[in-house]
Amino acid sequence: MSFPNVIFGSDGDQFVVDSDPAADQGSPAVGQQLILDDGRKFRFSSAGAVALLTSNLMQAPIPVPNHVLQTAAAAAVGANTVALTLGATAATANQYKNGLLVVDLVANTGFGYTYGIKDHAAVASSGVFTVPLKATVQVAISTAANSVSLIQHRNNNVIITIATTPTAELAGITVKPIPIGDFGWIQTRGPCTCLTTGTIVIGQHVFASTTAGAVIAGAAFSVQPTIGIVVRVATSTDHSTINITGIDG
Repeated sequence: MSFPNVIFGSDGDQFVVDSDPAADQGSPAVGQQLILDDGRKFRFSSAGAVALLTSNLMQAPIPVPNHVLQTAAAAAVGANTVALTLGATAATANQYKNGLLVVDLVANTGFGYTYGIKDHAAVASSGVFTVPLKATVQVAISTAANSVSLIQHRNNNVIITIATTPTAELAGITVKPIPIGDFGWIQTRGPCTCLTTGTIVIGQHVFASTTAGAVIAGAAFSVQPTIGIVVRVATSTDHSTINITGIDG
């Protein structure tokens, strides 16, 4: 089986912003990859509750505690939905589209399996979410308490990196402003500008800074995943050129 999950484009395609891609036939899906002829890579992403600024480091949405380790109704082998009772936090329409339902705990007979999620309607706080799956259930899912979780797609509802400790995986670096709820391309590989803090030197590895949306160099940050390598240095709190190597393959 093969699917057209990579788009090969020209310089300029990465600047397209769309307020309603569902209305455009042939529009990319969230997470779909764009590759330019010079090797730069991008992922189609949606902005979360805050508008995204240019040249800032972005992260995936923070996991919702009331949607993690919840209790599902029994689902037999071959089922294409799993009914999951949410905690006291509502789910918005398509919040988990292209995300994952995972069976976490060995207490559940279906543990260890991961399933993609299709389009879905909004679900009220503490409501039952009948999760539509892209694939059928492979091993029966039991009613074991607090054993099933929902994970949003990394590129759905992205936010600027949190200015404290990491709260989700990195999603990429913005190349153009994206308004709240709109869709656009976020760079995940190759050279681009990014907000930097502190002293950086050409050739250094950089990591997520404790300043929101920025990267930084230094041994104190080396326990974090490497984002990329410094190509050109600007002043601190300005935008240096980084070759992204550590976000996308």
